[in-house]
Amino acid sequence: MLHTSGNKKILLLEGKIREKENGDHADALYIGADIIAEAISDNFQSHRAPVFCCWAISERPITPYDLLGIAVEQANGDVDAIYYHRYSEITGYLWTEQDAIIGGHNLVEIFGNHIKRYAILVVSDGPIDLMEVAEIDE
Repeated sequence: MLHTSGNKKILLLEGKIREKENGDHADALYIGADIIAEAISDNFQSHRAPVFCCWAISERPITPYDLLGIAVEQANGDVDAIYYHRYSEITGYLWTEQDAIIGGHNLVEIFGNHIKRYAILVVSDGPIDLMEVAEIDE
């Protein structure tokens, strides 16, 4: 879900990590109800400046408020994100590109290694204040 704080965009994804069918794409990677690559691509792909992100992965459900008391992974840098269905007129083959890389960190690969666990992912176009993120959930 996308939130704004002043002139800053904050994307907050939370919930169970899972692979699920999305149209013809059999293994779209989700956190909760959102496809990771699609959410980042839709909100930050055209962003010219580096973005900031942090995330936590757990065996149990976690909330944004929990980020205040647990270790979080962080990354910042350029965005390379795409979620795009492609079709070849020549072969008739349909496939989906699913990438979400921030500052060299491949988020699809990172979260893909933790299917059935719970996660929170925060992406912002400004420095992330975890107290501000915790207040989003209230």
